[in-house]
Amino acid sequence: MTPEAELQLLKHLYDPDGDVSVPAYLAGIGHGTVGAIFDTLTDAAWTRREDDPGNIHLIAPDRNAFVSWRPERPLDDPDPIRMVVVGGADRRIAWHAGFPDGVPEELINAFCAALSALPARVRPPGTPGDPGPAFEILTGAGWTRTGDTGTHTLTAPDNLATITHTTDPDPDPAPGAAPDGGARWQVTVGNAQFTGSWEVEFTGPIPDEPITAFCAAMTTDIVRHPEDLPDHVRRPTRTP
Repeated sequence: MTPEAELQLLKHLYDPDGDVSVPAYLAGIGHGTVGAIFDTLTDAAWTRREDDPGNIHLIAPDRNAFVSWRPERPLDDPDPIRMVVVGGADRRIAWHAGFPDGVPEELINAFCAALSALPARVRPPGTPGDPGPAFEILTGAGWTRTGDTGTHTLTAPDNLATITHTTDPDPDPAPGAAPDGGARWQVTVGNAQFTGSWEVEFTGPIPDEPITAFCAAMTTDIVRHPEDLPDHVRRPTRTP
């Protein structure tokens, strides 16, 4: 966390009613709900359905993408993914994104808003996208880019988040995905000195626009009341 963010959190000791601004990836889910995400999609004419356990599913008008929110998972379900977004064609999954608990709603909403704004199309499976726009946004916000021609990693200024893009073959593709499903993105928050991390993986040829929107949202700050921040963020931790 940057010294400026730490200072804001420390000021809360003297101003318990004041809000603080923290990097988006550290903001946690706060007291917000996924309602804003549902509204974004239904406003774009996505169909909402709810199953018996209380899970909610939203289906794109062309039926080539859907979002599934699973708050009612079995207690013994080891899968950490709470929200799944998939896309494809002809009932075949071409790409997949899984969001676990702890990912700020604002980041997921940025991804879903850009996805819902796309025309009715899906990039053919196996066709890699262009990571250039996302790279430019991240490096323009002070993220450091390292890597070779196949894999690139971008690291946040505070070293508490990384975004990795690779075009190497996926050793563990999503069920039903094409064998060579295109590039993969992995977003990791946290490091050895900073607990309370989360991780998101995007696999397959996801359209560029939602990936770019997610990366852009990662570079922003989110305002939260300190009591709504994750415990590990309320305890300021400086990482060299």
